[in-house]
Amino acid sequence: MAARQQIQISGPVLRWARGLRGYSLQKAADAIGVPPSELAALETGQNPISLGRLDLVAQAYKQTRSALLRASPPAAAPPPQDFRSVGSARLTASEDVLLVVREARRIQRALADMLEVDPGLFPRADVTTCTLDDDVEQAAKRERKALGLDPDLPSHASAAQVYQACRSLLERRGILVFQKKWPRSEGLGVSLLDADRPPVIIVNTDRQNYQARSFTLFHEYAHLLLRRPGVSDQQVRSGPHLPVEQWCNRVAAAMLMPRDVLLSVVASRHADLKPWQWDLSHVGSIASRFRVSYMAAGIRLKQCGVTDAIDRMAHLIQARDIEPHAQPPGPARPFRRSPGRARFYEVGPEVADAFLKALQAEVIDTRDASAILNLNHKSLDTFAELAAQSQRAHALPA
Repeated sequence: MAARQQIQISGPVLRWARGLRGYSLQKAADAIGVPPSELAALETGQNPISLGRLDLVAQAYKQTRSALLRASPPAAAPPPQDFRSVGSARLTASEDVLLVVREARRIQRALADMLEVDPGLFPRADVTTCTLDDDVEQAAKRERKALGLDPDLPSHASAAQVYQACRSLLERRGILVFQKKWPRSEGLGVSLLDADRPPVIIVNTDRQNYQARSFTLFHEYAHLLLRRPGVSDQQVRSGPHLPVEQWCNRVAAAMLMPRDVLLSVVASRHADLKPWQWDLSHVGSIASRFRVSYMAAGIRLKQCGVTDAIDRMAHLIQARDIEPHAQPPGPARPFRRSPGRARFYEVGPEVADAFLKALQAEVIDTRDASAILNLNHKSLDTFAELAAQSQRAHALPA
């Protein structure tokens, strides 16, 4: 009987939801399983829709029922500012990046709707405001303390554990941290800061090891501190965005490598080296100790007046951070996670936990969760199992 119940739905909302998926009328109709003429009639807002048909639309558009029952579409968020540049020429985010941003904003919007019902599902964002005039060392020290970032963490944890710990600390500060893969040449990270929604950081996993991801994580966090979110690649050497990117690079490096700890390590390992004697292996030694990228180590060593190796060997350092791991002999065997597992690692343990709490509190149902996360019921079960194990999975060794 419920499937036959007819309800009125907003035509503009239907067109908005279809636009988010990038579907033509024909493609959307095929995904829903109706003739294009029927979908076009629904999009006028004049024809009612059954609950059963509404669920098919929600599934095709990866939206919840409640999202489709809005009176009007939400205000469109502007595209992210692009902080990449070549000389004085500004770049524009590609469709690959915009697709990642649209998906992140879809989950961000869904979580914001859930938080209106139950604010306890996810921490309320608490991000300090900074300016380019703020002292980098003081800003990094303050943020390390606010996040509870242990300066001794790299001495007893792997690069993966350091990254996961930093990610969790940001999530517990109310920031959504997503992992997605898009062409590395299109940027290493994205930050989003939309009104009345949790801030977002997206880390590009394309040829970025965990050391580089940690640096990207805090580079994008620095963009949020400046209230200047967008797309960045950390490699800007000139142009209008240079001051912003340099400040974000320096803050990220300072957060990962406190000055006093770094200088102590340099004194114990490389006390006899003159500034001009540092080579790639010495930079690598520091990068290894702090579980950071060569780029981060080079930036920080220059900041602390140890060496200018980052200037003399910029291309070598950059190449070292993206050098692929050697492949074992024999045919390649591509690694693929199951959809539920892949989605868990993309959205992170804290966001996954928020969705589980929302399910348990009946803020959303399994149909809504499947639509938001783009998972079938079996994959959603896998996602839930991993979320339940997340606290133990990310525990650090004593």
